[in-house]
Amino acid sequence: MNRTSRLPNGGFRRIVRAPFAGKTLIANTLALGFVQGVNYIFPLLLIPYLMRVLGPAGWGLVAFSQALAQILYMCVEYGFQLSATRELAAHRDSREHRAVILSEVNAAKFVLLCVVATAAIVTLRANPHFHSHPLLLLSALIWMAGQSANMGWFYQAIERLRPALIADLSAGLISSAAILALVKRPEDGWKVLLLQGCASLGTAAFAFCWALVGSGVVRPAWSGIVARLRSGRHVFGFRFALGIYSFGNPFILGWLASATAVGHYSGAEKIARALPLMVYPLAQAVFPRVSRHAYAGSEKANRIAVIALIVAASAGLLGGLTALIGAPVLVRVLLGDRFRASVQILRVLSLLCPLVSMNTVLAYHWLLPRFLDASLTRLTVIGGVLNICFSLLFAPRFGAVGMAWAVVCTEAFVFAGYMVVLSARFRASS
Repeated sequence: MNRTSRLPNGGFRRIVRAPFAGKTLIANTLALGFVQGVNYIFPLLLIPYLMRVLGPAGWGLVAFSQALAQILYMCVEYGFQLSATRELAAHRDSREHRAVILSEVNAAKFVLLCVVATAAIVTLRANPHFHSHPLLLLSALIWMAGQSANMGWFYQAIERLRPALIADLSAGLISSAAILALVKRPEDGWKVLLLQGCASLGTAAFAFCWALVGSGVVRPAWSGIVARLRSGRHVFGFRFALGIYSFGNPFILGWLASATAVGHYSGAEKIARALPLMVYPLAQAVFPRVSRHAYAGSEKANRIAVIALIVAASAGLLGGLTALIGAPVLVRVLLGDRFRASVQILRVLSLLCPLVSMNTVLAYHWLLPRFLDASLTRLTVIGGVLNICFSLLFAPRFGAVGMAWAVVCTEAFVFAGYMVVLSARFRASS
């Protein structure tokens, strides 16, 4: 049965056309892309300055602490960026529902924040890096709290992204100016995360108050908090595993090698992951249209997805060749002369550009629109586990270069897994 027949009187047609009416979709897509760009570009623009001020070892400590903070952030965020946004979008016209979702999600985050921060302090303060630099752990926790408080999920769901845009842009400008003014020596590395975290907390408070004005205040119920944690556990598993091999590698390497090795690796990884960045706005912008055609059983979904995959593969290949051939120039200009060891690492990580680009499109335009969520989660979790195994196998022997090969092998496995799942799906449907 055609799924559109379940909705009488052309109901499905009206539903799927509504999000594409007028200029709202274009404006929100551009705003969302700008918000994501701000969150990545501001730290990226600071890299040349920080690399030269902190040096490989000082930057390595910052990268190690930030990777830990990002892993902890995934535990606190708990996938609400997807699960809460999806639910709120369905009830965005109800002030009562908005208030309940807003209060319960933020209460759940606060509970997770307390648990995660306490566990981190108890278990990680004995780490050699944090034992020698105790302020690093404190600044990492504040950075994690600032990211966890971000209200972007709320404004994305109600399609009013201006407050989120203002908050993120303000946080980026304030923290960048403060870092340039206060970080002057290798010993000042802990200030980087502290300043970024404080700026994020301040602007998130502004965005939260703005949300309360439009939604109202409701006391969260424990049953509602527990229900949200229970319903979001599958999304959490997917996002956490993805985070492990996407940005947790400096933290893993920090347990297996020196801070200098972490600095060399992290600098190269920042460059390698920045090159295919243009694919993400493409994936998010095309995702609703592909989902609409896939849900209706239209062949247009496959045609659009094929075109997107070709564009992503071409952009990724171009980025990879740029990193491979231009590694010495990129490292010298962006990182400085003290990061010459990053050249070889960047050349290995150049393989990430096409792999990450294609995996992004395969996930957004092929797996998710065809309701292959379970396979996507399973492959991502396996990829996270393999990333740790490859790291333990390669990094102790080959250092940062071994870590780079571990990441490339993991991304290649995920790509192969996506292709196997899709091949099986199309064989079954033919």
